[in-house]
Amino acid sequence: MATAKKLGFKKGDWAMLRGTGWAAKLLSDVHTATPVAMVFGWETEAGSVYAHDLVKIPYNHQVLLEEEHEQKVKRFKTPLTIA
Repeated sequence: MATAKKLGFKKGDWAMLRGTGWAAKLLSDVHTATPVAMVFGWETEAGSVYAHDLVKIPYNHQVLLEEEHEQKVKRFKTPLTIA
């Protein structure tokens, strides 16, 4: 199974989720097949996503997403608890 790292992603990259088109920012575990990401869909939430569902976003679009969602990311200041 392909990992996010093998697909060319690194921590902090933005991606689009295949099937939903939602934006996701990779937070950790890119060396696994299920990295942790902050997903901006109907609700903003953090959790594992499948690496094969991630689609690369060009850098200039990543910058725009970072600016657009900067306030939402700042609200998650507490450490994530992953079960």
